[in-house]
Amino acid sequence: MPAFAQDAPRGTIAGGYTYLREQGPGGFNPETYPSGWAAAVTFRVAGRLSAVGEVGVSSRTNVGDEHIHLLGAFGGARFDILRAGRTQVFVQALVGTERFSEPGFSESGLAFQLGAGADIPVWKSWFARVQADYRRANQTAGSFNELRLFVGGGFAFR
Repeated sequence: MPAFAQDAPRGTIAGGYTYLREQGPGGFNPETYPSGWAAAVTFRVAGRLSAVGEVGVSSRTNVGDEHIHLLGAFGGARFDILRAGRTQVFVQALVGTERFSEPGFSESGLAFQLGAGADIPVWKSWFARVQADYRRANQTAGSFNELRLFVGGGFAFR
């Protein structure tokens, strides 16, 4: 473990494109949010464990040409499960809030997000990130199951 900790970055900052698919309460009304972004910051706490904070917005347009948004803000823990060279594979568990908004209506609720991803070195401290997440968001209308894909990049602080 000491060799892992010595080579691992002290923290990262990353951002990129997201695609989200949401399944409504009872499995009804699947919706896709084809445009979105997310940004995340990590800070190594000890060994393979890091604290992580993340914010992101997923958007879509409905039939009435109205813009609908899901805003998520999360915090939690990330654990590096594998490191090969400077490529790092991780899992994470986050908790926070998700806010649904459309013209004339908005609501917020507690959300949990579990995910896995990889940081792949590109050049010096720069990396590409691929990540997939499962999110469970609780709103007044019920619970929503969401799958989010993230593709982006970032910078590792050594």
